[in-house]
Amino acid sequence: MLNVGIDWAETNDLQYVILNDDGRCVKEGQFSRTLEGVDQLSEEIYALQDDPEQVRVGIDRKHDIVSAGLFEEGFTVYALNPQSTNVARKAYHPAGKKDDRADARLHANIVRKDWRFLQLYSPKQELDTQLRELLNARNSLVDAKRKAKQKLRALLTAYAPLLANVTGDLRPVWEKQILKRWPLDQDFCEVHGNELNAFLNNHRLRKATEKKIRHAKRQSSVQHGSEMADCHRMLIVQKVEQIEFYEKQISKVEQKITDRYKKHDDEEIFSSLPTGDDHTRAAFCLLFDENEKERWSWRNYASYYGAAPVTKSSGKNKIVKMRRAYDETIHKALIDFADASRHLKNCWARRYYWRKREAGKGHYETLRQLALKWVKITHAMWRNRTKYDENYISQRFRQNQKCAA
Repeated sequence: MLNVGIDWAETNDLQYVILNDDGRCVKEGQFSRTLEGVDQLSEEIYALQDDPEQVRVGIDRKHDIVSAGLFEEGFTVYALNPQSTNVARKAYHPAGKKDDRADARLHANIVRKDWRFLQLYSPKQELDTQLRELLNARNSLVDAKRKAKQKLRALLTAYAPLLANVTGDLRPVWEKQILKRWPLDQDFCEVHGNELNAFLNNHRLRKATEKKIRHAKRQSSVQHGSEMADCHRMLIVQKVEQIEFYEKQISKVEQKITDRYKKHDDEEIFSSLPTGDDHTRAAFCLLFDENEKERWSWRNYASYYGAAPVTKSSGKNKIVKMRRAYDETIHKALIDFADASRHLKNCWARRYYWRKREAGKGHYETLRQLALKWVKITHAMWRNRTKYDENYISQRFRQNQKCAA
């Protein structure tokens, strides 16, 4: 049996070390991170072992052309967690030695000794890969939009406090339009009443909102000098246009997510979840791995996605703390879904959330615990190929509460 360790690198050549079952190095070298480089490494391995099933490969990268290429060659590929390899390095190099050759040898030793406990690499389905990339793109756009809103709010607070009070979270179209039309308080307060009436009539606002806008117009506004006012107008309008741009891009990405999500095998199962967002349902389609169906329990997935805390114990001492290493894309979807579900009037999640808060738990801690419950529920749905049933889940929670009492 051959054990190949590869130290992944983005720009430099990749270092590899090949060990036999006794731990003796039989070959080492470098190859480029290209298809030609993968072919070169495969030829080096085949020169030593012509049966690909007798070759284990460990690499600290999950989705890469090297992992995919070696998997297609028929080798058994293990995707090593960088956090685990960092801990294992201390056992081999207590002084902190770290270089490409030492790491490649470390990876080879890990697959040689602990291959039974490692996660096998499996190429993601093309549809899953597309959904993940689209979800990442949406998260980036949402984050950029949030930052642009924060900067715009700071500008309004400093230069247009009246308009800052009139506008809210900038979700309604009229809030963005009023800022583009009258960026500063002095522009807004000096507008003719007929022009403002036409604006309000076109947007059909609620009476309370109209009253708030008219009240703000009657207030005294801060007067900026001509040149400074032009500067402030430009900055405010620029931020509003940035927000509108991000909103259009988010809408386009969400439509692509919907188109691809509808083609997923698990769409029928997760479409029954109490949410109207296809991007949330698409994230649940990526939660579970068919190749790990028999080996991974829902607790494994909860840990992998950051819904379960880390428990460290030694003797009588026990410490529970928040998990830092997890899949951020799915973790965000779980927390967002938990936060949305707590607002549903007839959902068990609402009662669960407020019971935990009344017990003294913090908001985020409760959301994480709620996400943990959702992982357990959706894992059962996925394994049994059943749809979500609110009445059944609520009944189970009531039974558990009675048993606990």
